Amino acid sequence: MNPTTRIAKNLSGLFATLGCAILLAGVALAVNPLDEMPAVPLKAEATPLLETEEVGIAGAQSWVSKGPIFQTSTKQWRQMLVLKEKRDAREFRVATLTLDDGKLKLHPKIKGYGQSRTAWSGGKLYFTTWLPGGFHVYDPDTDTIRELPLPFENAEVGAFRMSVAQDGVVAMGAAAASELSMYDPGSGALTKFGILSDKHGYVYELGSDNDFIYAALRGKSPWLLVAVNKKTKARETILTAPVDGYINGSGTNFSTRVNMQDPNDPWQRYGVANGRATPLPADAPAAKAPEPVAEPPPKVLLDESPLFEGQTKIAIHYQDPKDENKWKDVRLDTPLASEPTLALTALDDGRITALGGPYNPAIVFDPKTGKGIQAPFAPVSGRCMVAIGPTVYASGYPSTTLMRWDTTKPSTSRVDLPGRPAIPDEDPRANPRLVAHFPGHTSSGGHMGVRMFKGPDGCVYIVTARHRHFLGFDVVWYNPADGTRGEIEDRGGNDHLAVSWASLSLDGKRLFLSTTVQTNRQLVAAVPAEARLRVVDLAERKYLEDHVPLPGFKALTGVAEVAPNKLVGLAPDAEQKTTFVYRYDLRKKKIEEIIRYTGLIQGRQGTTALPAKGFDFILGPDGKVWTGVSVAAEMDAILRIAPDPLEIFPLGRVPGAHRFLFLGGNLYVNGAPKIRRVSAARKVLETPRQGAPYAVRD
Repeated sequence: MNPTTRIAKNLSGLFATLGCAILLAGVALAVNPLDEMPAVPLKAEATPLLETEEVGIAGAQSWVSKGPIFQTSTKQWRQMLVLKEKRDAREFRVATLTLDDGKLKLHPKIKGYGQSRTAWSGGKLYFTTWLPGGFHVYDPDTDTIRELPLPFENAEVGAFRMSVAQDGVVAMGAAAASELSMYDPGSGALTKFGILSDKHGYVYELGSDNDFIYAALRGKSPWLLVAVNKKTKARETILTAPVDGYINGSGTNFSTRVNMQDPNDPWQRYGVANGRATPLPADAPAAKAPEPVAEPPPKVLLDESPLFEGQTKIAIHYQDPKDENKWKDVRLDTPLASEPTLALTALDDGRITALGGPYNPAIVFDPKTGKGIQAPFAPVSGRCMVAIGPTVYASGYPSTTLMRWDTTKPSTSRVDLPGRPAIPDEDPRANPRLVAHFPGHTSSGGHMGVRMFKGPDGCVYIVTARHRHFLGFDVVWYNPADGTRGEIEDRGGNDHLAVSWASLSLDGKRLFLSTTVQTNRQLVAAVPAEARLRVVDLAERKYLEDHVPLPGFKALTGVAEVAPNKLVGLAPDAEQKTTFVYRYDLRKKKIEEIIRYTGLIQGRQGTTALPAKGFDFILGPDGKVWTGVSVAAEMDAILRIAPDPLEIFPLGRVPGAHRFLFLGGNLYVNGAPKIRRVSAARKVLETPRQGAPYAVRD
């Protein structure tokens, strides 16, 4: 008998009386018999790094945005575009498109997270960057960008506000301190005024005239409006407002308010000039800051539809400056930002679909042809998905948004394009289409969809977390046939519980929900003493009797049915960094076998995005439960758990993989920009199983 089996058999009698040992006459005993159970080493660290093959296309998007449009002294129009490689890149590039001849110019890379603030002075665009900080000027006449001296002492900080007076001087207020500076385009001189107050975090509003700069300072102390003399650098506080109030304004117009929480509290308006603030009547006309005057510019539209077919270009449509009824277009090579793929599922025709990361497009890949397409899922940060026929349903954040994508039809655009008006996400013609929201509340609904299933009635069922901090959960449903939706009444049973994992029964008629006790102080209901295993009858849309497989345990994680009414599940001991693996009989309400293993199988529990970011816990075609364990940073080991006895077989390590899809004798995993096929898994899946399809029978 191997060590794993021996430990399980020796402890089976001990655990048979665990329920009585934990509670005696209503008094909790200090010792849990399972605390003394020795842990079996997993030795997952020794598993090899598995070879994988990337297939399909990445769920990528282009971080291209429109900047200002300029008219040169020769009356040519130029559109500025800002290109980034990904959302959090610390550098970007500027491209300019001359609309008169359709020429694109790509300018050198600029350090910084992006353009922080912009200001127009003397026919030129001034802009700052942050992380790191920088100061630049773009000249439309020469189509060039020039770097200027850093405006602030902190090299990481850019401007939170910029203001230009009639004299053309550019004033700048910092984003991380109440630091002030100005740049004179005429002389090229940069003047630093330093920090105006060490009690305020940043310059929240900014105005200026030819002699003074007016900086509204915000922080944990009362608001200040400070007038700074451009020549002498002298400074004086000319207005104040309480911390709960506000100072608003720009140019030479400012307003104060005493209490922003009181909707009836009036604004007091002021005109500022010569370093002084003068009260104004409420109906006084506002003075306008100087702005460049030009004829209405031609329209420029960005079209990402080429990305849907796997291209690395976007289309730029623009009006002919000489004829507004004539449109032209040009293609721009663009870097694509790819997040690691999340959920995976298969369509009935053998294609594979995946979510391309938070707010990234969804993708469909055909293993037979090697071709793939993608669709924009901009309104939803996808966490889970399910396929019904050729249609993909995806949900996640915010407010448990549910999107519907018909993979047989072209994707529509949510922005106006020449000859193709924008189609809103809720429009029946939209593809993808937003079909439902399930907003989360204290005791119902959902803040984020974390698991999705197709029910026996053809409806989509979503397990949702009610709050951002996952206090409570619910199961909601959507009927694709008629658009009806609803929530399965839990009668308070999900209060104070976070959902740890959810899985379908083998016949697809029941939903198993493992939970973790998590107190929600907004609710008055009693907090459960231990984690529950909740069972939902999907045909009846009702909760069945709860189960407590491990009395006294506050957390249950993975759960999967391995034979009719036989479950394999997990219970982590985070402090000891061990995991109890158990087999449970639903009918007899009895633990049949339990083993304690080293390591946190299925990953460490967290307070956000669980179970969306935990390892899968699913029954594979080999009759074993497939899951994983983190053995080092980005070095994740795939595990296979035999139902009887509860032995664990590490397969190997695949960095970042935590979702598994079995299709055509192959194992596909997520965690990289493209779907990955695990070569080593095919040999395991092709090996004939010993005995019946299920190792455990009634």
